[in-house]
Amino acid sequence: MTGDPPLAQCFPNHLTQIASRRAQDPAFHEICSDFEDLHQRVPNLAKAHGDTLHTLQALQDEIKTYLGIPLDESGDP
Repeated sequence: MTGDPPLAQCFPNHLTQIASRRAQDPAFHEICSDFEDLHQRVPNLAKAHGDTLHTLQALQDEIKTYLGIPLDESGDP
């Protein structure tokens, strides 16, 4: 699964909802784009700096909020 895009890795069961929301909501599209861009720039998350990990987590939390996923749950049901 490591070859999958970052959103597919984090939210495999919400890809249709993400695509639909991105097409309709420029702010959500920007959040998703930022998440994907940052993920691409940091290929090895295990070696990422704390600020980078914090930013990725914050973007992931924003995506969860838009999707209605409680922040203490994963993107999977």
